[in-house]
This record gives sequence, structure tokens and C-alpha cells, in this order.
Amino acid sequence: LEADVSSEMDIRRVIQKTETEIGQIDAFFCNAGILGGGFWGGGPEVSNDEWNKMWQINVMQSVYTARHLFPLYKDRGGGALMITGSAAGLLTLAGNLPYSVTKHAAVAVAEWLRMSYNADNINVSCLCPQGVNTNMLAGHDPTTVWGGGELLSPDRVAEITIDAMTQNTFMVLPHPEVGAFFKFKAKDYDL
Repeated sequence: LEADVSSEMDIRRVIQKTETEIGQIDAFFCNAGILGGGFWGGGPEVSNDEWNKMWQINVMQSVYTARHLFPLYKDRGGGALMITGSAAGLLTLAGNLPYSVTKHAAVAVAEWLRMSYNADNINVSCLCPQGVNTNMLAGHDPTTVWGGGELLSPDRVAEITIDAMTQNTFMVLPHPEVGAFFKFKAKDYDL
């Protein structure tokens, strides 16, 4: 199924069509994301149109999904949702203000949904990888893009993600150093 994840009605359509024609959704992945304007997408000068597009895709897809999927999950006693945040949602990506802001928001949405729906057996997790070998990073020097850490394959990230979901882990960090960086940042927020 294809969907425009920036469209609430398209997400609703995909959920309904899947449930009626394919079968019950047990786990849903909000994985679409865009950098907008390239890796070094800019700061406050980025256009409102670009900000809105990134907000819809990087943040609102998860809100729309929860709005239309969680009532089904509640009726049948539970389900799972994985939201892709990003290391940038925990640490900030220098050079791309809209990506950093929208990925911070994606992490916040995941955290709020987890706190609010965990008692309903709706398991929300948040995936925050650092560098994944996808088209999003194509053509960029690894040492400037993600600090030279290991560039993981999508298959490896998928394995880590599935394992974390089966354990009902909230924060999924395929790159353990992201957790260490986050703790260091929290320890002394005066950058």
C-alpha cells in the first residue's frame, strides 16, 4: 500500500484498508522522515512551506496514526507502535534546524503516547539511530554526518528494532554511543 504520510486521511485509509482487506494490524511503524533542503538544511531562513512539510511528515504522521489506530488497539486489548525519532531528536543535528526540531518533537510524541497508553497495553517505542545506510545519507562524508560512528545497514537496524519491540523497550538505540552522548548532554546542558 502506498500512502502520503503527511495526509491524515491517507493514513486513515491505509489503516482501514489493511484491517479490512489484509488483516489485523498488530504493529505499525511510523518510519517516514525527510531532512528537507538536504543534510545541511539550514536554520531560521528555511521557508515556512519546508517547515510545514517536515512537520507533517516527521511529526504528524505519528499523531494521525495514533488517532486512527489506537481505538482499534484499545478495542482488542493492545498493539505496538514504533516511531522513528533519530539521534538528532535526542542530540540535535548541527546545520539543520527543522530536522532537529521535528525529530525532537517525534521523540516527545512517542514519549507522550507511551506514558498515556501503556496501561491499555499499547506499546509505543521510539527508534533513534545515528547513521543508517539509506538514500537519506547518500553522498555525505560519514565523518561529518554522524561523527564517524558505525554506519548500520537497514537490515541490522530492523533486527535491533524487532528485538527491542519484543522486549517492550521504549528507547531503541542501534548506536549505543547515542545513549552515552545523551547522558553526557543531560549531565551538563550548557553547551
